[in-house]
Formats: sequence, C-alpha cells, structure tokens
Amino acid sequence: MKITLREWQSEVLQEVELKTKQEQELARMLTESEIVKIIELKEGLSISTNSFVGSIQLGDIQLSIMPKIQGMELLTLLNYAYYLHDIKIMHQSDFNLESYSFLDIIIYQLYIHTEDLLSKGVHRGYIRREEDLASPKGRLDFTKIARNQALKKATLPSRYYERNEDNLLNQVLLAGLKRCVTLVNDQNLRIHLRRLVTYLDEYISSIVLTRQIIQKAQRTLNRLSERYRPLLEIITLLQENQGIQLDGENQVMSLHGFFFDMNRFFEMLVSKLIREFVPDYTLMDQHRLRGMFTYEANQNPKHRRSPTPRPDIAIMKNNKVVKLMDAKYKDLWEHALPRDMLYQLAIYALSSEGNKTATIIYPSLNEMASTQKINISNPTSSHHLGSVILLPLHVNYVAKCLEDKSRNRKELVKYMSSFV
Repeated sequence: MKITLREWQSEVLQEVELKTKQEQELARMLTESEIVKIIELKEGLSISTNSFVGSIQLGDIQLSIMPKIQGMELLTLLNYAYYLHDIKIMHQSDFNLESYSFLDIIIYQLYIHTEDLLSKGVHRGYIRREEDLASPKGRLDFTKIARNQALKKATLPSRYYERNEDNLLNQVLLAGLKRCVTLVNDQNLRIHLRRLVTYLDEYISSIVLTRQIIQKAQRTLNRLSERYRPLLEIITLLQENQGIQLDGENQVMSLHGFFFDMNRFFEMLVSKLIREFVPDYTLMDQHRLRGMFTYEANQNPKHRRSPTPRPDIAIMKNNKVVKLMDAKYKDLWEHALPRDMLYQLAIYALSSEGNKTATIIYPSLNEMASTQKINISNPTSSHHLGSVILLPLHVNYVAKCLEDKSRNRKELVKYMSSFV
C-alpha cells in the first residue's frame, strides 16, 4: 500500500492495522519523536504529518511525505540555505524534477555535484608507502636497516609518499553514492548513480560510512580539496536523517527510509536571508531571554532550572534587541495559528522593548498571502499590551530572485528589509 501525504496533513486508513510488534514499536517511536503521528484506532490507522518530509516502509505500508515546495524552487532554496555551490544543472532534460520526492531532490544534488567534480578531476592525495625497493625513493628507513643488520636482498627499505585517488575524500564519496543507490526512488536517477559507482569502484576502496568517518573527511579539507565540501554536506544530510534519536538516550534506531525536518531547513533559510539582505542590523540565532522566568528560591524543592524561552531569531541594532522572531514551517495563510505558537509569541512580544511585538515568519506558495496581526489586550481593561505579527515568506519569489542573486539583490534587500 503506497500512501502519499503532504506536510501538516492527516488521513485515516480504514481497516488497516500494524501486524507485528516491530511495526508497532516503530510507529510509537515515530510518534514520540514527533516525526509523524501514527495511532491505531478502532476503525483503522490514523496518520498525521507535521514539518518532516521523507519516506518510510512500515510493514505493508510505503509512506511518503512530500514537501509543498517542489522542483527547481526547492533545489535553489536548499543550495542557498546549506551553502551549496550553484552549479549549472546537468542533463536536466533527463530528469523530471517536479515529480521527485524530497529524498530524490537531495540525491539529485549529490549526483550533479559529483558529475561536476569528475569533469574537473578528482582529488589526488599523498598516501604514505613503506616498501623494499631495488631503486629506492623518498627516504631510507635506517631503523629497519639497522635492525636487519646484514641485508640479504638487493633492495632497501624506503618510505615515500605517492599521489593517489584512493584517499578518504573519494572513499566517502563512493560510499555516499552507494548509499544513494539503495535509497533513490526514481529509476532513471538510479541508473545514472550506478554508472558513477561503477566508474569510481575501479580505483577507489570501499568503506563503511559513519558519522565519524564523514567528520574525519571534513577535517582533511583544504584549499586544494574545497570542491568536496558540498558533497560532504549532502552526504551528511543523508547520513543524519536515517535514524531516530531518542531524547535523553544515546540510542539511534535505523530506519528503512529517510526523514528531513523542513522546519530546521526553513529556520536556516530565513536566518541566512536576513543576515545577507537586511543591512544595518545584526542577527542572533536562538537568543535566550534570561531572567524572564525564575523559580522562587524558597519554593523550588526539586532544584530545577528556571525556564528560558529562546526565540529563533533576535534582530539587534547597536547591541540592543529591537525585534524577536520565530520561523515556523507551517503555512499560516492556509492553516490557523496554533494556540501553543500564539502563546509562545505572546510571551516574546511582552518581553520585548519598544512597540511590544513579536513576529512569526512562515512559508507560503500563495501570492495573495499578506501580513496578519493579532493584538494582545488586558481582558479586564482592554488596554493594549502588544501584538503578534504573522508574515508570509513567498518562497517561489525568493527562489526566483536567488537564481540570479546578483541581478536581483536590490529586490531581495527591499523585500527582506520589510520583515524588520
């Protein structure tokens, strides 16, 4: 059974149930991790999505959660948010990007960056060799010579460095491509990936891909190997979004699938847009509102830490906070603002100085979406206390401007400055 949903959508599968304990445990972990809510009801299986997109195999059910932002617009925004190079899209006519799942979009990025890398030549690193050679090169190993005393062979022990393609960067790239072959949904893209794997497999060693190995490869990057940075970023995205991390534990459960938090991506996108296109202001991510809530010293028997609210973004000028913002990946033009978000923003508004406002930025594909404002008043005196502003970020317009950022920079500066 193939089920396809969008973010923030719910559906009840009539007369469907989870048959095994393993399926029930996976559903429980997905629900508790707030990735996707899966609950068994009397009439069937209830599935409710949120900001996570991706796919997973749950027993006989193949669940796919698609993002509303699709195709080239999504590719452009991902490139920008994750500092990936904007390279010319290769063989675009061979692929139907508009029909791709989010995972296939990510894998397609790895494919085009690998094609670009191979067209310019892979990195060749120096690898240390120790051999007994009839024609010595490099340095002689005098310690080994002294230990052997009398040389019985017509060779000398030598230590030298050889330039070779079989280095850690290329090994991680090959392992990442092999992982993609098992994850990709589009058959045409799988064929192109297999061609790259076959080519690299001839002279690159296979390794087991782990987070530690990727981090080690990232630490080897230098001026000569900087081209590998976007490749490692994409492989890291794929590696980190294939498991469920349990809160408070070091346990990770492997998934037969992939999930990506669009809310985290949207926060990065908004943060970078404001940093780059809003002049005269500085931005602080996850700014702590210290001292807003404090336990009474004599009435904290559990010795708990005082709660500290943390807005996603604090806009500052002259070292002073002028506006607090949250970025949430939920279309608040199509959906009502949830009460928990409203209460959170009300706290931010009342804690701010000046005009007592807090802003939530959300993505919208609707060109008619405009600013909404919710006033906060004292219920007994009707005295105005503050305001919550709902601002849509028109993602298609932003993607269009980013495709030619140099030409459209003035437009982006004007557009993003209106958010402050």
